[in-house]
Amino acid sequence: MKLIVVLLLLCSSLSIFADTNNCTVEIEGQYCVNIEWTEGPHIDAYSVNKITINDLDSDQPINLIGVEFKTWMIMDMHEHGGAEVVTTKIQTGVYENEDIYFFSGMSGTWQFRLVYSGNEYVLYEKEI
Repeated sequence: MKLIVVLLLLCSSLSIFADTNNCTVEIEGQYCVNIEWTEGPHIDAYSVNKITINDLDSDQPINLIGVEFKTWMIMDMHEHGGAEVVTTKIQTGVYENEDIYFFSGMSGTWQFRLVYSGNEYVLYEKEI
């Protein structure tokens, strides 16, 4: 019985230090990025998603200057981008991406990426 109580106390104290953010991706340890698919993600059909970007410390929406979104295909011998994604800023820190198209003509991994400050962050990937 004492062992159970000790284990419960240990688990509850560790949860205080647990990372509670639910970010799809963290950028530079400062920003939390989340993706929500409102249509799809589909293969061989257009998809739509909504991206939210929040400051990690304040959990408030934040605009990042120069943020872009794109599709990317990785195959055995090479990789390349896909069709252009249409991005609309909905409000502070919220972007809607349309015309996202993952086609099935080649085997590999499709990715949906965020591009910011010279770096690319994978928000979604699907092997086909």
